[in-house]
This record gives sequence, C-alpha cells and structure tokens, in this order.
Amino acid sequence: MVKYKFNKEELKQLLDYCIERYENTTDDKEKERLGLSILTYYNMYMIANDEKESQYEQKLVVIRKGLMNETKPFVDRSYLKFLLKLMNNIARTQWKHHEYKYASMRCLNNGLIKISKAFYYSLGDEEIYKLACKILNNPQIIHIVKYSNKTLHFKNFIGITNEDYTFKKVYMAVKKTNTILDMLTLNHEVMHGIDFYFREKIPSENYYGFQEVSAYAVNHLFIDFLKEMEISDKEIPKLKEKMLWLLLDLAQDTKIDLENNIKQEFGKKKMLSLKTSDIFKVISNDILESLIQIQAYVMAYGLYWQIKQNKESGIRNLKYFMSNIIPKNRIPDFSAIGLSPDVLLDLSKKIAIIEFDDEKKLIIK
Repeated sequence: MVKYKFNKEELKQLLDYCIERYENTTDDKEKERLGLSILTYYNMYMIANDEKESQYEQKLVVIRKGLMNETKPFVDRSYLKFLLKLMNNIARTQWKHHEYKYASMRCLNNGLIKISKAFYYSLGDEEIYKLACKILNNPQIIHIVKYSNKTLHFKNFIGITNEDYTFKKVYMAVKKTNTILDMLTLNHEVMHGIDFYFREKIPSENYYGFQEVSAYAVNHLFIDFLKEMEISDKEIPKLKEKMLWLLLDLAQDTKIDLENNIKQEFGKKKMLSLKTSDIFKVISNDILESLIQIQAYVMAYGLYWQIKQNKESGIRNLKYFMSNIIPKNRIPDFSAIGLSPDVLLDLSKKIAIIEFDDEKKLIIK
C-alpha cells in the first residue's frame, strides 16, 4: 500500500541547504525565494515530525521579518468603497445557518487520490489534469494523517499547501476526519498546487489575498461532481452550506471588527456620517485582508457560474487567472475574465440564493 508521508530526512536536508544559501546571498529576489522555501520546509517538517527544532527558531525570526518588509498593495478610496459594498451586500444576507454533523464516511487514502484524479479529468482540460496528476502521483509531497493525530503544528486546520519556490514543488498535508470533508479538503489542496504550477506568485510582486480564488471555484465544481457520482445525497447539501457560510461568516465578522474600530476612533454618533477617508484611518491590515478575501470568494462563485454556463469559456478564464500575477501597484481589475466590479457587486447581492437546475441555467429565487 502506498504511504502518503513526507520524507522528514529530505525536508531537513533541504531546510539546512536553503538556510546556508540564504545566509550567503546578497540578491534580494533570491533571498525572498529561499526564505519562502525555508518556511515551507520548516512547516512541513514540523507537521511530519512534531518535534520542536530550537536550532532554527532564531533564524526563522530573521527570515520572517525579512519577508514582512514588502511593498504594500495599492488601495485607493474607490477600491476601498468597492470592497465595503461587497462586504455589506454579503453581510446583510438573510440566511439561517444550521450546525451539521457530518456522517462517518471512511475512504482509503488511495481512494481519495482516485476521486480527485477523476474530478480533474472530468474538467476536460489536459493541462489542468496533467498538473493534478503531477501532484497526486507523488506520495512524498502529500502527507495524510488521522484526525486524532495530536501534531501541534497541524491543529488549527485540516488541509494546508506550501510552495517551494527554490525547487518548484508543492507540499500538501491533509488531516482525515473520516467524513466527506476528506474528499473536499484533498481536492482543494491539489488545486492550490495546480495554481502554483501555472504561475508562481511571489509575494513581493503579486497582490495578496486572491490565493483562494481558483481553489474555491473548484470546491463548488467538486461538490457538484460528488453529487453526480451519487457519493452521498445527505452530505452534499452540508458541503454546499459550509461553502456559503464561510463567506457570510467572514463578511459579518469583518463588518463587526470594522464598526468596533470606528466606534473607538470616532465614537458611535459619527458612524452614520463617515467618509471613506475616515475609514482609511481605522482600517487595519487584517481587516483589509479580510475585505480582499471577500472579493476573492465572490470571484470564485463567479468563475464557478461561468464554468457551469459555458465550460470551455469558464475554464479558459480560470486558466487565465492562474497564469497571471496581480500587480501590487494598481487596483486589481478582473474585467478580462468577465468579473468586472459591477459583475461582482451584482453577484454579491445574489450569492446566497443561486442555484442551478439540471439544464445548468442560473436560477435566482
């Protein structure tokens, strides 16, 4: 039986090698690539090993600090107003969330791999499928553990993908829950890897916050795929609701955080007469990142909608998105893939009430 486990010794060797190169290079671009790879090796090594490596702590502090000193992405008043409109449209959605418990559904690791391969084959795009197989056929870059695993470095999530910018590889880890979530999680992480192979997005060059667009678009498609395969009629609606709730919860929490900052800075009375310039004064990096994430989630719905309406055109737009960086020195504009600001604002008003009938026609209830 194939074991989906990281090679700890290899990761440690790569970690030591890149740290040595990092400490001896004066090239800023190479330093950034090496720093990102070092964090990847360290994170994956700790997931696989779960032993505190104190020898690296001091060096990692320096590396992380260096990566944080990047050019901030460009945001002006018009873009902030747009992001706030998206947030408000989502946050005011009247929708009742139900807490679901997923039914037990055991699937062998090899079975998860086969299902993911079948999905990417079903997209009908040779380039995407080949990249999916490049990941799924290499068990040494996939680490699958039981949910009961007490790994400290893998406790707050059930899936993660890190990129190696030095040797052009991805590493993905999945914590099994023995539910239908395992299929979704593994497939989601594979898409992050595919995105990386289409075009490396170096943080110093690429507008941060849109890294989930392709993976979340594929989540929606994968849920439909599971439904077509008749995996579990009772579990599919839970996955659909989970995807929707992630967005609604993010929008509502972000709005609350922003309102709290405004109250602290200006007082409750001025909230109704605030200008965008006032909001600029109180918006934190975390809130701005959340606002951009909201846009990314809406974009994912948009790409999903495009692919359901016209598969060839939608996949082409998805590939175009993955193949290009988003410059940090200007407002992100996705009109080239049919996701202009007006389209996204319109979609954000309907996002909780979109369904597709058997003929793939968009229905707004």
